[in-house]
Amino acid sequence: MTAVGFDAVEHYLCHGRNEGRRFDAWGAAYRALSDIREADLTGHIGTQRLLAGRRIIEDVIRETGFIKPDEVCEAIGFTSAMDSKYIAPVANFVIIPITNLLYEIDLFTEAERLAHVMLTVYGHRISTEDEFLSYVQAWAPAATDAGRRFSRKLSKTRISSPTRTSPTLTTVGFVTKGSTIDVATLNHILPICRELSVRHGSDIRAIVYVLEAGDDGLQTCNDALKFKFVDRDGGTLSSYAKLKGMMSDDSIQIACYVHAFDAVYFLFGMRLAPIQMQFSQYLHPIPSGTEIDEFMTWGTPTSMHQPFAGRPWRVVPSCLADHPVVAADQAIMDIRQSVAGSARTVLATFARTEKVNQPGFLATVIRILKRHPECVFLWTGQMEHPEVVRAFQNSGIIDRTRFIGWVDTRLYSKVIDVLLDSFPLANGITALHAMAEGVPVASIWSATSLIGRDLLPMLNDTEDIPLPARTVVQELKIIFSTSDGASAACITEDDYVNFASLLIEDTAFRDDVGRKFSALFRLLYSNESVMADIFVDHVRDISRKHGLQ
Repeated sequence: MTAVGFDAVEHYLCHGRNEGRRFDAWGAAYRALSDIREADLTGHIGTQRLLAGRRIIEDVIRETGFIKPDEVCEAIGFTSAMDSKYIAPVANFVIIPITNLLYEIDLFTEAERLAHVMLTVYGHRISTEDEFLSYVQAWAPAATDAGRRFSRKLSKTRISSPTRTSPTLTTVGFVTKGSTIDVATLNHILPICRELSVRHGSDIRAIVYVLEAGDDGLQTCNDALKFKFVDRDGGTLSSYAKLKGMMSDDSIQIACYVHAFDAVYFLFGMRLAPIQMQFSQYLHPIPSGTEIDEFMTWGTPTSMHQPFAGRPWRVVPSCLADHPVVAADQAIMDIRQSVAGSARTVLATFARTEKVNQPGFLATVIRILKRHPECVFLWTGQMEHPEVVRAFQNSGIIDRTRFIGWVDTRLYSKVIDVLLDSFPLANGITALHAMAEGVPVASIWSATSLIGRDLLPMLNDTEDIPLPARTVVQELKIIFSTSDGASAACITEDDYVNFASLLIEDTAFRDDVGRKFSALFRLLYSNESVMADIFVDHVRDISRKHGLQ
């Protein structure tokens, strides 16, 4: 920030309140904050700039009792396009404290919106358990306490003791957002719901409650039974109150919030059900001061529990409610021609932009493209991030990269030859789409990658494999040798480059690995009965543990 920029901040802090009362307090704040957006935010001076910006925002919130979270984030540049090195400082020095303030002064809707933006811009970039726990711990207790206070304000408290519809029936309510970004969440829940409805309906009943259902979410949900959509009329708090009432009316005993770490803490602060469970995809924070009773995660089918943060998490093998895309060969060739031209081999990463922009992964992609000039690399995301573009330009390979936006990865998995799995945050459902089409996946060993998390433990000697998964594990051990598994889940970036090169150069090897991944998808990731049976075992154990049966 220039000296003039600091003058603008100090002028606002000294005179902005009077000026704001006469004109527009937030307009004055935005003008003062605009310098911060363009400034260097590193080091001690950067910290002082951020603290000054926070003081401005706090001052106007207290002055007006009002905030537009998206406009404030835009004013300081806290968006997905922000320079990566600034995102954590801005989140920690500005966004998190402001979020906590909003919860404390009962601006619940605004706080929930800021928590969601914070997760999208900052939380989704975090790849380590310790850092993610620190991030969540910094604001989850305030969100939980706000949820408690909001629940007390409701005219009717309806869920403290749901009435049992049967002495042997356990009721589970999945809670998820259904907007386009969360369709993957819905696709993971659908197999459980289908299997419970068909084979376990006499003792376990499951209902999925969908908040913020977008068109894609609605289409997905229409394929399954027992989905309920929470009416958004009246805003966020109204939908939360309706959700609580609906779950009470349905006598839900176990509330299970799936995947996202934003609304879960406020909602569970409201105590949606007697037992509340977080169902996480790959990171496992256990923040203090929250209302979470049980923890569940996707993982290898070789174990029912896995320790995280000193506490055992219940493990359920991942499964995808697959909806294959039918496309004519010519249509697929036309897409390939349009995005790859005459390139002999098409590589791709199907992931959010922040996953593509992970430094180690991006550098590895560049190494592969430099080694193999016959390849084209496709990458996805909701925006063409300038840092990714700059890295490709500086490396001289920009002409062999294509940003294809947010596409149907089921269709594009038919177009590509090799999927380059991002790291340390890995591809999720999109890697499953590739496997389903017999596309080989290059992946580095990681607790968040499907290969490192799920496949390698199955190839090692394991004891006490849950009964529903034993046949699957035995079959996969025959299909995959241990050496193949080790090569597919590379230990180092050099291993990753070498394995990808082998897939590029040796088409017979590529086809063989692709067939094995197709078998992995068929035997495990589309095996709804295995996932549902293990989930049912956990629910029965939870029911016994908490006295529901």
